[in-house]
Amino acid sequence: MRPEAGHPQIFSIVAHFSSQADLDAWTSSELRGRLVAEADEVSIGGLNVQQAAGLEAWFQLPGQPIVVPPPRYKMAVVTWVALLPLLIVTNLVATPVLAPLPPILRLVPISMVLVGLMTWAVMPLMTKAFRFWLYP
Repeated sequence: MRPEAGHPQIFSIVAHFSSQADLDAWTSSELRGRLVAEADEVSIGGLNVQQAAGLEAWFQLPGQPIVVPPPRYKMAVVTWVALLPLLIVTNLVATPVLAPLPPILRLVPISMVLVGLMTWAVMPLMTKAFRFWLYP
């Protein structure tokens, strides 16, 4: 990913793997070793390799590199604190609108809205608000 204009010239490569075994195979592969060595030669200050999996990606401080994630119980508490009000408001707003749909189909738009809000709006704010507790 190219950096945004006006931001530091830090390029990122994001790779997704379907399993831990696939990640391990790639990480230990000869091809990856050669590519990392090539990239390291043209980088300024060396490469910075980071990994994140699962919910800890929600707990990345904006503008900061990925750090060791907080304990899972802290991530669970902050996620619940963020999700509960969203569930309440979404149910109050969506129930009258989606009432004609079968219950299972109501979950599709509700879950899409909740995941979007949690990923791009709520969790970055919650991570900042609870930084003192998540990252003492």
